[in-house]
Amino acid sequence: MEAGRETGWPRLTRGIHWLTVLGILVIVPAGYVMTDTYFTQDPARAALHVTASQVHHTTGFLLLLVFVPRLLSRLRARPEARKRLPALERFGANLIQALLYAILLALPLTGWAALSSIAPDPQIPEVKIWFFGHDGFGEGGLIPRIARPIAWNSEEFFRYKMFGTLHRGLLIAGAVTLTLHIAAALRHHFMLKDEILRDMILPKGAPAAPDASRAGESG
Repeated sequence: MEAGRETGWPRLTRGIHWLTVLGILVIVPAGYVMTDTYFTQDPARAALHVTASQVHHTTGFLLLLVFVPRLLSRLRARPEARKRLPALERFGANLIQALLYAILLALPLTGWAALSSIAPDPQIPEVKIWFFGHDGFGEGGLIPRIARPIAWNSEEFFRYKMFGTLHRGLLIAGAVTLTLHIAAALRHHFMLKDEILRDMILPKGAPAAPDASRAGESG
C-alpha cells in the first residue's frame, strides 16, 4: 500500500472548489426568496427581500471574482486518477466540467446584465445591485452597468426579459449538469472505489485508504 497520495488536487484548487459549493448552497435559495418577495407590500417580507437580494448579489459577485483563479488552478492540475480513466469517460468528465465552468461564468454575468438593463421606472421598485450592503448602482456606486438601461417592457432584444430568461435557463442547465457531476463522483467513490472524489477532499500526501483485499491478506 502507498504511504501517501501525491496525485490529488492542489490546495488552492480544492479550496476554491468547496468555496464554490458553499456559494451555490447560499446563492440559490437566496435567489428564490428574493424572487418570491419581489413587489411585496408587507414590511417584513420587504425587509426579507432586501436581505435576500444582498446575499444573492454579493455571493454572485464573489463567485465571479474567484472564477479566473479557479479556472487557472484547474487547468494547471493533472491528478493521476483522472489520467487513468478510459478515454471516453475522461472526455465525458471534461465535457461536464467545461459546461459547469461556462455556467458558473454565465450565470452571474446574465444576472448582472439583467439588473443593469432596467431603466428607472415609476411602475417598479428602484433597481439595486448589492455588494456587502452597498448599492453599486447608487450614487457613488462602484459597480458599472454592463447592459444599456432601457424600459423593462421595451421590445428591444437586449432587455431585461431576455437576460432574465437566459439567467433562469442557465440555472436549470446548471442544476442538471451539477447533478450529473455529483452522480459521477459518487459512482467513482462508492461503486468503482477509486480516488476521484478523495482527490478533491484530501490533501496531497494524505495517507491512502487501505485496500480491503490486501488488508485481509496481511491480517
